[in-house]
Amino acid sequence: MNMAKKSILKAAGFSLAFVLTLSCSGDNENLNGSADAVGAVCEIRPSTETENNYDIFCDNKPVGSLANGETGATGPQGPQGPQGPQGDKGEPGESGNTSGGEGGGLVGAGKDGADGNHGVDGKDGTSCRLETPGFEAPLNAVWEVFCGNISKGYLYNGSDGTSCNAVDVGTHVEVKCGSNTITMPMFDLCDGKMYNLTTHICHYGKLKKYFIDERDGYKYPYVQIGTQTWFAENLRYNANGTMGRCFRDDPENCKYMGVMYTFQEIFCDKEDGCLSQWGVVAPAELGEDMGCPEGWHLPYTIELEELFTSADPNFIPGSEASGQGRNSSAKKLKIVSANGTDEFGFNAIPGGFCGSGCPDVNPRWTTLYNGVVADPIRSTFWWHKGFGDPVPLTKSWHMNLSDVVDDAYQSYGTSRFYARCLKNSAPKIKSPEQVPQTIACDGPGAEGQKCHYGQWKDYFTDERDGQEYPYVEIGGKRWMAANMNYDSETNGRICRTVQLGYTTITFESCNLSKCYNDLNGNCAIFGKLYNFDGAKGACPAGWHLPTDAEWTTLAKDVGGTGTNSLVGAAAALKAKSGWNVSSTDGTIGINGDDSHGFAALPGGYGISLTGNISSILDETGFGTSRGGFWWSATTIAANGAHIRHLGPTLANVSRVDNDIQRLYSVRCVAD
Repeated sequence: MNMAKKSILKAAGFSLAFVLTLSCSGDNENLNGSADAVGAVCEIRPSTETENNYDIFCDNKPVGSLANGETGATGPQGPQGPQGPQGDKGEPGESGNTSGGEGGGLVGAGKDGADGNHGVDGKDGTSCRLETPGFEAPLNAVWEVFCGNISKGYLYNGSDGTSCNAVDVGTHVEVKCGSNTITMPMFDLCDGKMYNLTTHICHYGKLKKYFIDERDGYKYPYVQIGTQTWFAENLRYNANGTMGRCFRDDPENCKYMGVMYTFQEIFCDKEDGCLSQWGVVAPAELGEDMGCPEGWHLPYTIELEELFTSADPNFIPGSEASGQGRNSSAKKLKIVSANGTDEFGFNAIPGGFCGSGCPDVNPRWTTLYNGVVADPIRSTFWWHKGFGDPVPLTKSWHMNLSDVVDDAYQSYGTSRFYARCLKNSAPKIKSPEQVPQTIACDGPGAEGQKCHYGQWKDYFTDERDGQEYPYVEIGGKRWMAANMNYDSETNGRICRTVQLGYTTITFESCNLSKCYNDLNGNCAIFGKLYNFDGAKGACPAGWHLPTDAEWTTLAKDVGGTGTNSLVGAAAALKAKSGWNVSSTDGTIGINGDDSHGFAALPGGYGISLTGNISSILDETGFGTSRGGFWWSATTIAANGAHIRHLGPTLANVSRVDNDIQRLYSVRCVAD
């Protein structure tokens, strides 16, 4: 018998003695057996006289019972009322012409007495039963007594009673006390509470379910975060020593932090190796996910960002220049000792990493990004299934002691990082976004104007497709007051080239715009989402995609302050409706005051499932963020452009740069 089972049996004592007077009839609730009685051997037996009742015997003497109350008898009928009194004799009649009349008095009619009341029905007794105690029961409780659905108390072992016989049958323990057999699952304690060892694991003080990897028998705790199910620790699989390394090549670090892998070890399943460029397996060479067990996978970029949005509904994807976006997601995902709260039980721990190809001789084991090797471990990198562009460096995500997840690093696939596995799930059924509330305008508008989110506005007609767009004057500039909904296409021209291994492939008719969640109804409300190439061609003649500087001027003109005029500008730009809907974590967004008629809405964003290479793998995922994202025309780094972001609850506008294959909204400004 293992130690967990022994500790429970010892705690329970399993010696049985009761001094009890029990009844379940009427209002008697004296059901608790004494925990201090000594020496008697007690049993609970089905009653031989009354069906569904129990008798309790100690040393074969009846000492109590669990019984149902009986229904009260019907009361007797009341007696008949007495006869009324006789009437008085009438007065003599007056003499008539012929003879005198007789007495004319009447006999009184007596009333029946009222019926007697029925006797009061007796109360039904509540059926009682005995059950194995639940997790909250005291450890030495043997039975829990329920009458109806109400727990009335526990039956305990006496201190010197006869020992019960406990039998370990593998999956549970059977305890026989007299003629009764109690099935006890294998229990242990987690944060002072009992739990079943066959279904749960106590992991960093939190009770979690676990999954067994059939390849090596390892038990992985997992947690539900939003609609996703994640491993609650890093992958440990090493394919019998042929896959991965431990931090500093110390096996003890693998036990605590998991195994570190190159990207090739996870995805290159060819015996003769895979074609690679810049140390990264070419996307066309990708094989089966060999790291995560069957039923689980290394997350795609968009799946990873859903996790971060669950932790922070104002999440903004990371920068192309630095890898760092705007979020506080790391706070809820990290363990407490790493400045986190571990609110979801994700259990992100500092584990270090190995960069620069991580050679066998003199590997560079690093404890803090841009720090020295001798630092305490304060930094961790994980792989996800995504790629950069134009050079397909592999995507990774990073945490240190700050609250921010750096989610857009591009790394050489020969580096050694950790892996977290996500459970496979059926595709989610998408529903159209909630239609913003209609806001009426005051009075009549000027000729040709239409009411738009509570304000009368002039409209412009796009001659390319006939669609109309409202516009407003802000700071001397004419801005469209709605997102573009033009179907941006390449119309057969070459849209881009991509290097696959050692081969250059040219793509035509790239998909440059989509509706959020691929639902046309969302385009009607929020406009289309464009990658950067599509955004540059979205605005009609006489209008253009605003530069980063023009976005800064707009924020200043509506009252923004600070660097790039971002502080306090959100409310003035946001529409008066459309924001106060629930985010992924239940957070309710805040509508704006739309003081200048800009009427910004939360249009969301999209991205290729594997990162930047949307021309190759044209499977677009859509972020769960309830924010709004808009392109600027200003590029940065090899593959980025500046954007503006409005979050569901943020008071400030955010400015970051993102890779140009993401899908964001477009607002146009007049030339």
